[in-house]
Amino acid sequence: MKSERVSALREEILKRAKEEASKIIEAAESRAREIIDRAIKKKENEIKEAKKRLEEELGVEAAIVEAKRRARIIIAEAKNKVLQKLIEAIKQELASINREESIKHLLKEALNTKLFEEVQVIVRALPEDEAYVKEAIKELNIESKVMRIEHLRPEALGGVIIESIDGSLRVDNTYARRLERILRIELPRISRELFGE
Repeated sequence: MKSERVSALREEILKRAKEEASKIIEAAESRAREIIDRAIKKKENEIKEAKKRLEEELGVEAAIVEAKRRARIIIAEAKNKVLQKLIEAIKQELASINREESIKHLLKEALNTKLFEEVQVIVRALPEDEAYVKEAIKELNIESKVMRIEHLRPEALGGVIIESIDGSLRVDNTYARRLERILRIELPRISRELFGE
C-alpha cells in the first residue's frame, strides 16, 4: 500500500514536472531560436551589404557561436529550474508521511545492525519527532542502549541520526540525507525521463 502510494506520488510528481518542464523548455527553445535567427540574419545582412573581409566574417561567425552558447545556457537553466521544483515538491511530500512509523522503522533499521550491537548511542531527531522517538525506543525495548535524545536542525526534514557515545560510529537516516542519496542515483534517470536526454 505504502509502495503503491509512493509510486503513485512519484508518477504524479513526474507527470507534473514533465508538463512544466515541457512548457519551460519550449519557451527557452523559442527564445533560443529567436537569438539564433537574429544572429543569422545579422550575418546575412552584413555579408550582402559590405561583403566584408574574412576577418569581419569571422567576427559574425563568433556572434553566431556566442548566440548558440547563450541558447544552451538558457535551456540548461530552465532544466535546472524544473529539477529544483521537483526536489521541492518531493520535500513537501516528505512532510506528509507517517512520521511515527517512519521513525520506528529508521531506528530499527540502524540499531538492528551489528554496528551498534554492543554500543550505547545518542539519537538525534527533530524536536517535533521526539515523542515518536521515545515511543519507538520503548516499543523496540532499547531504553538501555539509548543514552539521550538530541535535536536535529530543520534542514534534516525528519528522520534520525544514531551515533555512538564516543562519536566513532554514526548512521545518518535523516530524510534530507536519504533524499540526497536517492537523487544522486536517480537524478540522471529523472532527467532523461523529463528532457529526453
